[in-house]
Amino acid sequence: MRQRKPSHVSIRSGQVEFVKVGTDAWRWRDVYRWLLGLRWPQFAAFVASLYVGLNLFFAALYSLQQDSIAGSTGGHWFFDYFFFSVQTLATVGYGHMYPQTLYGHIVSTVEIMTGIFLLAAMTGLIFVRFSRHCAVEWEADTHGANWQRKSAQHGRGRVPDHVLA
Repeated sequence: MRQRKPSHVSIRSGQVEFVKVGTDAWRWRDVYRWLLGLRWPQFAAFVASLYVGLNLFFAALYSLQQDSIAGSTGGHWFFDYFFFSVQTLATVGYGHMYPQTLYGHIVSTVEIMTGIFLLAAMTGLIFVRFSRHCAVEWEADTHGANWQRKSAQHGRGRVPDHVLA
């Protein structure tokens, strides 16, 4: 059996970089840390591409059996499957299109479960991203009237609660 050589893993969280020494190159918890380390536009692009990619995947599954979905709009068949997938993954279900075969019911059931799981996971990730503590020091002038950041290198922070009162 071949033994793995430990490697250095670098994880970036905002402007801070953490280096893990003597660990495996990749673990599932690193995906979580990676998602938390993304900037907001990168995170939004990741979520949007994941959402579109999943809808394309499920639309392709529906298209494996052409009559699996009833209530076609008369347009291109793949667009019908894609938009039915959007409705199903978001658990909206307008009711105009619906699965009509056992295969369609099985695929839509898996897609609904995926949509519920994805909604819960993204809600948790967004909550953690908003509730992360950011260390920014504030200082007041001699009269305590004007507050400013002590260190301008940290790009974000909050005004202390007693200043807002």
